[in-house]
Amino acid sequence: MALKSPLIDGRSEADFAAQTRALLAHYLAAQPYGWQPGDDGGEAGRALTGVFARDCRLVVDRINDAPEKNFLAFLDLLGNALSPPVPARAALSFALDNAVTEGFTITAGTQVQADAPDGASGPIVFETERDLWVTTFDLVAMSKAPINGTQEVDVTPLILHPARKAERIQPDERLFDQVETFYFGLFLAPGRPFPANRPVSLQMFIDHALYDPTSAAAASDNPARVIWEYGAGPAAPRWKTLVVEDTTRGLTQAGSLDFLVPADFTSAQRRLFEKKLYWIRARLVGAAGGVYVPPPRLYGVALNTVAALQQVSVHDEVLGSCNGKASQVFTAFRKPVLPGEVLEVTERPASGGDTSWIPWIEVRDFYASGPYDRHYVVNRQTGEFRFGDGRNGVIPPPGVRNVRLARYQTGGGRVGNLPADAIKTLVAGNRRVAKVTNLAEAQGGAEAELPEALLDRAPRALRHRDRAVADEDYGDLAKLASPEVARALCVPLIDLARHPSKVIATMDDERSGAGTASMIVVPRTSAEKPLPSRLLLREVEAFLRQRCAPTATLSAVGPLYVRVDISVHLVLTAVRFDDRVKQEIDQLFAAFLHPLTGREGAGWPFGRRPQASDFHRLLADVTGVDHVSSLSVTTRAEERPFDCLTGMDTLSCVEQTGRFLVCSGKHTITTATLP
Repeated sequence: MALKSPLIDGRSEADFAAQTRALLAHYLAAQPYGWQPGDDGGEAGRALTGVFARDCRLVVDRINDAPEKNFLAFLDLLGNALSPPVPARAALSFALDNAVTEGFTITAGTQVQADAPDGASGPIVFETERDLWVTTFDLVAMSKAPINGTQEVDVTPLILHPARKAERIQPDERLFDQVETFYFGLFLAPGRPFPANRPVSLQMFIDHALYDPTSAAAASDNPARVIWEYGAGPAAPRWKTLVVEDTTRGLTQAGSLDFLVPADFTSAQRRLFEKKLYWIRARLVGAAGGVYVPPPRLYGVALNTVAALQQVSVHDEVLGSCNGKASQVFTAFRKPVLPGEVLEVTERPASGGDTSWIPWIEVRDFYASGPYDRHYVVNRQTGEFRFGDGRNGVIPPPGVRNVRLARYQTGGGRVGNLPADAIKTLVAGNRRVAKVTNLAEAQGGAEAELPEALLDRAPRALRHRDRAVADEDYGDLAKLASPEVARALCVPLIDLARHPSKVIATMDDERSGAGTASMIVVPRTSAEKPLPSRLLLREVEAFLRQRCAPTATLSAVGPLYVRVDISVHLVLTAVRFDDRVKQEIDQLFAAFLHPLTGREGAGWPFGRRPQASDFHRLLADVTGVDHVSSLSVTTRAEERPFDCLTGMDTLSCVEQTGRFLVCSGKHTITTATLP
């Protein structure tokens, strides 16, 4: 398929003229100029605006006339290569054999695979990201009731274990939505020695709290911390501080809790089926009111679980022999090459002696490389490694088999997004492991970038050069912050985290908002109302802060939504079509109103309300429908932003911003049949 002609700037002469007139009307409205709406400066103003617009068009025409092949070559010279695929991530849980009495280590890089799906060339391999000490403790209880009595605790379905069927449990446990303490009970089977000072890894499966415009606290990072404590007995627990390594950021995101078993860890009277348990607990301190707003949701807890990526590591692969010529290229055996490789070249020290392997550094291009810089450029899609020419980047010394990849990873793609309990075969068997599996679905795998996407992204990169200055720069860079970002809109001069429904109405509003910018982030999801998690918003904020002015005030938020309800009465050609037509049209409406993929794949622009004519066209091709008797479209806003003016209804408050998105609501479909 032929690629579309790339455009650095797609604006026409009329676009430049209209934008210039809009800026003049905006900035000359105040005294002493006093421009009124519709003023254009008269004959002289129109002439000057036209001349300026024509000059702007001539400049962009010269840039846009670059042939497509030359343009792609130019992008390649600037280091704008196609992005490699992204590997999926999964949490792998290991169950001990019943005969095991002492813990052991699962080393980083341990491979576990899933069966090859239809069309795949081989099994899908995941590698653990870090070492995991498999403890002999069992996690058997979770409770919010104080551990100070002798009554037995309740068993919760949130305790996950590889020996049980792995299935996605709907998150029904809100974390710290009220003042409370969470207790976790560990059991040590008879015959197993007490593992003092050995690690324990507790995996928390958490659905991140989503953006919520109805509360000012929703826009904060909940400046609070979770205190972890352990019971030190001898009877009722005496709670002591437990030192932990917490990647859950205070139980606000999925991650692990790691700690060393204290020497004075003591089993308490609170039991489960006559088993004395060792208890740890979590308390929230520092948050307003001692709660999270909005609260994240917990849908599972598991022991002996470690994160893994869908990739295969290759070690000590020799790329070839350098002949001392400029710009030499070597190719890896496996591709694509994921980021994080270690490339080495053998060199002899200037003082003499034996040769040694010296690591070299990856760069996007050689333009900033000097004649003595050990730099290389990699094309991750093709696996090609290119070296300098002696002026920009040093030429590797001649040698035999003297260029190697000490380590690199290959893999990635949507093929790794597997359901729960699909990754269950340990590549190198271990008799101490009874079973291994993923208790939750693997997520995050994405395909490599297509040339069409590069042609769309690269001209923007030429404009912003990885710095956020103009509104468009912020929006373009936000999409690079994470593969989860589907759309992003920069709103200047307003802090939407504090004022989600604010609009700029006066010059005073502009002056008060100077140096402030907000990003509206829409995540890549099939949910009918896509809302970003607090984790994604923090990720976008951190990415943009590294690329904007240090004095800028930046916040990332989710979109406001308007639900669209449709009521339609149809006349059918035959009564037998009734059920099928109702079901088909309900699905059509839901798909058409999806903010990202609706409107025949184009998605819905911010601030665009659907009209009745949009749906008349949609219904024209439904088999069995003779005609549409009546159709009405109504809108409603469910979430009222906390800063809405008193007396303003919720829908008006949201729609007046012009920054809302639409989503599918409740549809009423009635039918009649031709006589």
